[in-house]
Amino acid sequence: MTAYWEPALNDADVRLLLTPAESNVEADALRENIYLRLRVRLRSFLRRSGLVLEDVRETCVDLTVLRARTEFIALDAGGLFATGGELAWVLKIAAETAPQCVEQSDEDLVLHSLQNGAGDVAAAIDPRRAAQTGRAGLRGNAPASALSLAAVFDCVRHAVGQYLSSHRRTTRHENVAMYLRFTFAKATHKDLANLYNRSPDAVNQRLSKTRRELTAAAQHCYSKEGTQ
Repeated sequence: MTAYWEPALNDADVRLLLTPAESNVEADALRENIYLRLRVRLRSFLRRSGLVLEDVRETCVDLTVLRARTEFIALDAGGLFATGGELAWVLKIAAETAPQCVEQSDEDLVLHSLQNGAGDVAAAIDPRRAAQTGRAGLRGNAPASALSLAAVFDCVRHAVGQYLSSHRRTTRHENVAMYLRFTFAKATHKDLANLYNRSPDAVNQRLSKTRRELTAAAQHCYSKEGTQ
């Protein structure tokens, strides 16, 4: 069902966009307009399908359009879409692509966080913290000068990497990505439940367990001896 605010888009528009044609100013402008309208429709469709997080949704929109354009060229469009159906076909591709988008986005998020945000991750799973407080500096009984922060961050990066590769790689990437989205992107339990097809209660339990597992895996990084 199309929401009232979604732009008008029909099968003829989609066919025009996906059909290879010579470039000219007028046709290119029309195709660009159709392309932008299709992206809005895809975003809305994916949001209703559970991809509530913007970064995942945008990745899925990109992959859907790319796959549709590639596959359309090889189809017998005249026969397959003799009575229309182009838009429904693109939306079907979006639904099929969504799980792949979540998995790829999870891996990218975890990799980026370890490479560029190891300090934030280290602070979030610091075993000396009484409670999780989001983004914060390292805290604890040891004075700041007692530890080399760079050494701690490198140690945490390595420890989390080992944790990810030690058991069920895809599942662990999913769990860590869920934890990162909750801790740093402020995704809600409901957002994560929709994204990962779980109940909010299951999400809450998984988040707590993942933090405990990460803390245990990197616990040695927070002592002076562990980072030497």
